[in-house]
Amino acid sequence: MSTAVRYMAGRGWVTSEELRGEKKGRPEKKIALAIPVREIMEIIGAEKEAGVKDQLSLVKKAREYAR
Repeated sequence: MSTAVRYMAGRGWVTSEELRGEKKGRPEKKIALAIPVREIMEIIGAEKEAGVKDQLSLVKKAREYAR
């Protein structure tokens, strides 16, 4: 799995299933979204917005201390 898919699996956004083929060797993985892409994008957007708000408040505090 890629780093992005592992991150998404950790958040519960994707599910994976191992498929055993008829051939020997590495099993294939079937990966599917557990929730719609739109919902994932909304969650990411809200998290980024919150992070930006926190950073802006820190900058405002720093400006007040500098005066």
